[in-house]
Amino acid sequence: MAEDLAETLPAAAAAAPPAPPKRHPAFRLRFLAAYLVLGALGGAGVAAGFLLLTGAERAAGTPWASWHPVGNEATYGQQIADHVARRYRLEGGDQIVGVVPGPPEVSSGVKVTAVAIQAPNAASSEDIQVLRADDSVMYLLCGLGDGCAIEEGRPSEERHRLLRREALELAFYTFKYVDDTDSVIALLPPPAGTQEGATALFLEERAFRSELGRPLASTLGQPDRPVVVEVPELETVKIDRLTRPFLYQYVFQPLQNQSAVLILSPVQPAG
Repeated sequence: MAEDLAETLPAAAAAAPPAPPKRHPAFRLRFLAAYLVLGALGGAGVAAGFLLLTGAERAAGTPWASWHPVGNEATYGQQIADHVARRYRLEGGDQIVGVVPGPPEVSSGVKVTAVAIQAPNAASSEDIQVLRADDSVMYLLCGLGDGCAIEEGRPSEERHRLLRREALELAFYTFKYVDDTDSVIALLPPPAGTQEGATALFLEERAFRSELGRPLASTLGQPDRPVVVEVPELETVKIDRLTRPFLYQYVFQPLQNQSAVLILSPVQPAG
């Protein structure tokens, strides 16, 4: 019996399929290397995707400002005006101006339909740029004196810069949160006792897209206290750069269609 079994083993072995050919070690090494490269690329792709995702999440989690308007969007202009106005105060602690938001209008309720900007040293009508005011928001910065002048203290370059800073902050909040606003008109208080020399800022959203793309505090430093007495020294150059090119003397001119145009003339440098 043992002999019969012993004799059948060679026959079974002979009937079995031939063993697969032996792979050369070099092919195995190449396959392993390719596998490792693909794995590394896949891992890098996953890691890059993770970094992009987490980076986007971090960016999305960084608020543009610590405050923003809430509720009905129709009230955003008033909320922005109230929030910004109460932060700007004179040295005595009084609020420097009240801020009245609204569509561009003359005091009589006549709608402003266009803005005409006169180029410096304009010699002809071709040097006047006319823009529609349909998508503009107007802020009236009004003191408690006659004609919205500021009663307390004396006019100065520092105070005017503070007002321009306030107008710039109003514009930034408006561009950020009030849909379809492409420009902001800020009427600044005139000198006490006269309406001559009244100035306005005309700020277009397209000119500030770089600043609007980063947190507000990186452009306008947040004060250490809720009362702003003066523009921080390190900000004076920045405020002048962002506002002086858009500072104008202004006058409203009635049109034949019962509307009005806001005519802006560049402020001539002193001296």
